[in-house]
Amino acid sequence: MLFQQTLQLESSFLSQEESRSKLQSILCSVFKDFNRCGCCTIPIDETKSLHLKITPSLPDPPTIQDHHVPIFTCSQEDIDSAPWDLTIQQILPYVNGFNHVKKIAEESEVDNEIVKVCIQHLILYAFVKLITIFQYSNVYTAEPKIKLLLDDKVLQKECIEYVALQGSVPKIGAVFRLYCSLEAGLNVKDLCNRVDMKSEGVNERTFIQYGLMRGLIHHLQKYPVFLRPDDSLPSPLDSIKRCVVYQGSLLNLLFVYMHCCSFIMYSCFNAYIEYDNN
Repeated sequence: MLFQQTLQLESSFLSQEESRSKLQSILCSVFKDFNRCGCCTIPIDETKSLHLKITPSLPDPPTIQDHHVPIFTCSQEDIDSAPWDLTIQQILPYVNGFNHVKKIAEESEVDNEIVKVCIQHLILYAFVKLITIFQYSNVYTAEPKIKLLLDDKVLQKECIEYVALQGSVPKIGAVFRLYCSLEAGLNVKDLCNRVDMKSEGVNERTFIQYGLMRGLIHHLQKYPVFLRPDDSLPSPLDSIKRCVVYQGSLLNLLFVYMHCCSFIMYSCFNAYIEYDNN
């Protein structure tokens, strides 16, 4: 409608019989091109063209937190060929599936809130997915989708290339057994002590990273709860307290979030939680 108003104001396109007679053919061309390829470029006269494109209705991107870890879900070629703006180009080298949002902001020297907006854009166009921070204390379990690894040859090839140590070619059967070994109560450190993953040619970090990215495994979170929050909590709990929000009379904390915000090691944090009566 705005384009037609502009045509009328600039060249009296709709009021002149000669030009108005072209309107039906223009609309027919728009209809055909939309059905054929979803876009059209139609010349109106010597100086004007009509450019239209159907854009998909995309869902709202998720809220990005400091502890979220973005990971690319497409090839490096697709990433390099996309027309990124300067800010996204500045943060791309630091998006590796291990750096959380806060660390990306610090290392790229881009404002934290701007980095979150950039990550939202990357998620919106399916270049990036969010996973959790990798820690050897994390506990994972296999998802029902793990059975796809037995039948899908393309997924098998991608998985082997992704999780392999440099110079190694692990067997898909060994990788599948490792994923199935993940269970509640067994963290990554315990799995590495139980199974020599290097002898299997598997990098434990990319092994977990790939499983999360493709939905083959699930990270079991741990939520400590303060029963009597007050202002006299001992260190390091007093520094933890400054990074969280009260919810009624309870305080829910996420271990990976606390590690990100307060830089407290999991073992230290866990010891305080286990032995604190509050």
